Order: sequence, then C-alpha cells, then structure tokens
Amino acid sequence: MYSLFSTQSSEAGYRLQYVEVFNWGTFDKEIFRINPESNTTLLTGANRSGKTTFIEALLTLLVPEKRMRFYNLASGQKSERNEESYVLGEYGDAENETGKVTLRLREDKSSTYSIILAAFKNEEKIVTLVQARWFSGSEMKRSYLLSHKPLTIKEDILPFDANGNWKKRLKKKYPKSSTKEYVIDFDGPTKYADAVKKIFGMKEKALTLFSQMIGLKVLGNLDEFIRKNMLEENNIEEHFQTLRAHFQKLLDAHKDIQKDETKLELLKPVKAKADELAKVKDDLLKLDKLKNTSPIFFASNKHNFLETEIENSEVELKRVSGKVKDKQTELANDRETEKELDSAIRNDETGQQIQHLDKDIKGKGKEQEKREEKLKKYNKTTGEINFSENPDEALFIEQIQKGKDRAKEIETELNDKETGIKIKWSDLRNTNKKLNEEYDEKVKDLDALMKQKNNIPRRVLEIRQEILACTGANEKQIPFIGELIQVSPSEQDWEASIEKVLHNFALRLIVPDKYYKQVNEYVNDNNIRGRIIYHRYRKENYLNEFVPDVGNSIHSKIRP
Repeated sequence: MYSLFSTQSSEAGYRLQYVEVFNWGTFDKEIFRINPESNTTLLTGANRSGKTTFIEALLTLLVPEKRMRFYNLASGQKSERNEESYVLGEYGDAENETGKVTLRLREDKSSTYSIILAAFKNEEKIVTLVQARWFSGSEMKRSYLLSHKPLTIKEDILPFDANGNWKKRLKKKYPKSSTKEYVIDFDGPTKYADAVKKIFGMKEKALTLFSQMIGLKVLGNLDEFIRKNMLEENNIEEHFQTLRAHFQKLLDAHKDIQKDETKLELLKPVKAKADELAKVKDDLLKLDKLKNTSPIFFASNKHNFLETEIENSEVELKRVSGKVKDKQTELANDRETEKELDSAIRNDETGQQIQHLDKDIKGKGKEQEKREEKLKKYNKTTGEINFSENPDEALFIEQIQKGKDRAKEIETELNDKETGIKIKWSDLRNTNKKLNEEYDEKVKDLDALMKQKNNIPRRVLEIRQEILACTGANEKQIPFIGELIQVSPSEQDWEASIEKVLHNFALRLIVPDKYYKQVNEYVNDNNIRGRIIYHRYRKENYLNEFVPDVGNSIHSKIRP
C-alpha cells in the first residue's frame, strides 16, 4: 500500500533516491550523480551549468514517449533540444568558413552511447529505471529497462555494448525467482510507460502534466491552469442523453426480465415433474438391468460352485483310487486265505457257525457303509448351515426339525420378496404413466400460453369454448373480464403490477342475461374438469357508483 499521506518525506509514495547520467548532454565521459535520498530537493546553479539537462534526463526516464515529452519549456521558446542532441552532447553553435556549425562533445556516432538511470523508493520497495541510447549507422537505437533492485551505471551497466550483452549480464546477476522477475527488458517505450504508470499508480494525464510542470515558471490563474492542463474535456449534454437512452433500455430490459421470471415460475412445476419423471425412468432402467442380469448372476455363482465341487471330487477320487488299489491287493491275498480256511471250515461244525456269522457280518457291513456315507453328506451339509456334526439321536431329530422350519421361512421370504418386486414394479409403471400424463398437460398449457397474446390458462379457455358450443354464442358475447380492459399507453410502467393484482379477476366470464340460464345448466350438469367463475350481466349501470374516485388508482390506469 502506498503511503501517500505519510508525514515522513522518505515514505510519502515513491520518491527519488538518486539519478545518474553518463554521456548525457554536457555531462561527458564520467558518471554524474545527484542523491535526493527521498527528500524534497532544490537544484541550483548558474545558467548553462546543467540543471535542465539533469531534470530532462529524469523527464526522459518517466515520459518515454516523445509525443508527450517537451524539452526546455522553461525558456519560453521553441526548443532545439532533442534526444540526439543530448546523446551527442551539443553545447552551442559556431561560425566557420562554410557557415554555421553545431558544436558537439561526441562527434563519432559509431562509438557514442548514453545511459541515464534513476532509482525511486517507497518505504522498503526500490524501483530503478534505466534507458540506453546508441547509434546504428545514422539511426538512434534505444533500450528500456525496469528493475526491482537498486542499480548503478558503474556496477551494473558498464561496460556497455550495442549487442546487448550488458543486459544478459544484468539478468544473470539478478536472476528471476519463482514468482518475480527482478530485471524487465521492454522492446518499446509504450510497454515501458505502461509498466511505469502501473507501478507508480499514475494515470495517462499525469505524464503530460509532469512534462508541462517541469518547464513551469509562472502559474498564473489557478482555475484556468487546472481546467486546461488537468481536466479532460467533456460534453455533458451528450453524456446525459447517452445515460438517458441507456436508462430507458434498462427499464425495457427490466420489464422483459419480469415477464421472463413469470414464465419461469410457470415452468418450475413442469421442470419438477420432468425431473421426477427422469428419476422414475432411471429407477425403471436400474430394475430392468437387475432383472436382466439376475439369471447371469445365479448362473455364475452356480458355475463357480460346481467348479469347486469338481476340483474337490477329483482330489477325493485320486485318494479313493489309491485306497482301492491297496484294498484290491489285500483282497487278493485274503481270497487265497479264504479258500484255504473255507476248505477247513466246511469240514468243521464250528466253522459252519462261523460261516453263518460271516454272512450276518457282511450284511451289517453294507448297512454300515450306507449309513457312514449318509453321515458324511449330513456333516458336509451341516457345515454350510451352522449345524453340529456327528449328532446323537436327540440332537439329530432337533436339527431335522430346525431345518424344516428354516426351509419354510426361506420359502416364505422368497415369496414375499418376489411379491414386493412385482408390486413396486407395478407402482413405478403407474407413477410413470401419471407423470407422463401430467407432463403432456403442462406442455399443452405452455404451448397455449406461448401462442396466445394473454395469460389465460389453456383449460379455462377450453371451458369457455365448451360453453360457447352449448349456448351458440361467440367469444365477444361471453368474454373474459381480462379481454375487456387494457392498461393505458401512458401507464405501461404499471402493466406487470396491474396484471398481478387483477389476474384472478380477469379470468372471470361475463354472461349476458339471455345466456345465463344455459350456462348455469351446462356447468351444473356436466363435469367441466376445471374451475370457472362467471357473472350475470344486466344492462343496469349500478356498478358505476362503486368505482373509486382516486387519481392514482388502478381504475385510472386502465381503459376498456
């Protein structure tokens, strides 16, 4: 923030710290410097001592565009000074044999260059302005720099070269940070001037005023000076007419906006229904997808389950096949022994009893194998439903009963879910149908409102048409009140407000006495699917006594 109102001279906005010139005017071959150090400074000296040369170096730095800069205005005469005269160091004229010649300190343009530099400080901020000039043939070249570092000619600019290596060296000395560039090079005076005005907070008029104030000796009439030099010319009448036209456009736009807002309010229910319809359609789509993908889901689960069972069965088959081979070997050995024993037993009474027992054992063994196989299947199933394995008789009967009860519950639950899905599907279809019907009605209402010149709802107009068909009358014989009145042209600004106040009143029908009985019978005997208000009209003028005699009433702003 600029300290424009600080009482400290060193902190009141950007103030001059120092100015340096090299090969500028009569300041030749050395660096000349003045150091105001942010203080208000008085520059004094004898005539032709270089006061104006220093001041116009500062003017050149702050006003780079030649069209806005004027040298040596203090003399009161047309100045012959220009940038080239300062760079070449012109200091007077002389006569010789060929005539009048201009005396210069630096005659050789090929080796001549000039540098001017000024640093300004605002509290802790430093801005340095640098300009360099040299010749390429007979054409003068210029370079413009702005730095956020305190630069000097000796330490930062010299040695100077026309190829611009001094600028590369300067940017390398003060490299660019991630957020800020400390040395900025401009390719012309316009961009340089824009940057100076932005940093110092100056307006376009400030540069011209600064150029004129430098050469000011006598202030004269202050009002005239401010009017001529500080204020811009302005055509008040033309500006007023422009504002008036813009204001009228704004009023018209405001009326259009109010009408559009009314239309948007009418469209809000349509949009709400459309959004609700879209949501129902999304729900239906999701349910359709679930319905279509459910067979795939169950088939996938079944496929995974069967693959697991096949893998387990293959492992079990390998294990059983190994045991079968072992048992077959044992069986072959036992059969040989059996033959030997059978021969011995046949000839022995005890052996005969053993044969009977052996038959019984074989029968019991087969029954035991069947029961063991059933027990394996049972234990495998109990692991899936969290029942106990290898139960005793009482626990087995209890678990069987629990299984039956659970099967009934699952069957009931499945039936309930299937019924719920069917009901929800039916409800969604009914809701979708209802919303579509409402949406179609709203679209018809909207189309009717857009086609007609008034704001009478479509259904109310349809009821009027049904009444006209029944009575044989026309629209002019049984009109709406809103069709009989209009806002006076001089009161158009009140149109929107009057329309809101009289909206319900304007929807009422005026029924002449000869049609009133027919209209009354039609309305009472038929389902008109809507609401209509109608009034019986007689030729008596007794309503006139109820008209308010107020100058600014609604009655005064409308006409039949």
